[in-house]
Amino acid sequence: MSTEESKKPGVFTNLINLVSTRDEKEALEQALMELEEARKAAAAAELTAKSTQSQAQASARIALTAATKRAAEAEARIKALEAQLRDLRMAEAQRQAKEKMLAAEARLDAMQAPKFIAEHTLKADESLSHLALKYYKHATKPYWMVIYEANKAVIGDNPNKVRVGTVLKIPELPANLKK
Repeated sequence: MSTEESKKPGVFTNLINLVSTRDEKEALEQALMELEEARKAAAAAELTAKSTQSQAQASARIALTAATKRAAEAEARIKALEAQLRDLRMAEAQRQAKEKMLAAEARLDAMQAPKFIAEHTLKADESLSHLALKYYKHATKPYWMVIYEANKAVIGDNPNKVRVGTVLKIPELPANLKK
């Protein structure tokens, strides 16, 4: 830029020179100063707004972090409670299964325990086949074996060696031998 160009009056100077009276020049200068102050105030307001926005964002981030932490803690509590509930349900199911098993075993024991229809003291001329004929109307091996199996502890390992005077319990005939 040349010296002559730098000496040229600026737009605002030309504008001021155009104004003829001193009051008008002062009013124009006052308006320019007010414009500059308004620009400064707008810039300050913009900074304040940005600062306030940053603070609000920071507050929102803090609140979000706290809420996220509380949600994670709540989820952890829920998972722990669900695990406890599962354990309680499993324990209850096991208890019920055990009760059912015990009841079934009791029914099975009752079904397997022979029901005795009589007690008989063995005489000199009697054998297990004689007792089977007397109580079951059959003297064959399957029938007298029912008596032997029910009294095996008293008779011993050999069903052909029964002692006179032995008290034998006569069980009810099993369903597979009833006709």
